[in-house]
Amino acid sequence: MAVELPRSACCLVTRDDKVLSVSRPGRESALALPGGKREPGESDRTTAARETWEETGIIVMNLSSLFEGECEGYWCTCFEAESFFGEPRNRGEGLVSWVYPAQLLQGAFQEFNRKVFDTWEKKKDRA
Repeated sequence: MAVELPRSACCLVTRDDKVLSVSRPGRESALALPGGKREPGESDRTTAARETWEETGIIVMNLSSLFEGECEGYWCTCFEAESFFGEPRNRGEGLVSWVYPAQLLQGAFQEFNRKVFDTWEKKKDRA
């Protein structure tokens, strides 16, 4: 019998050639996409939107599923925001910043992020 992993979700928000990132609390160099654990009764899409707002103050819209996979003991779904509203601000969850994707390929979640960005690049090539 397979054990089901707890669920989490994250969101890829882009502007120009940068992506929105959040540092992990107490670890400013540990950058990640906005995201977190799914609450009871939530869908993955709702989790991605809620976590992005909680961590960055950004309201994301038109989320499309980009990638799913295991990340740090969770089954994580990453969504791409086709649009967003607002300007990012620090909300006590970590430092919020626009960074180049390569900066998320170091440190925390690098393997998962690499798969997300590979999928994203392939999607852009098809468009």
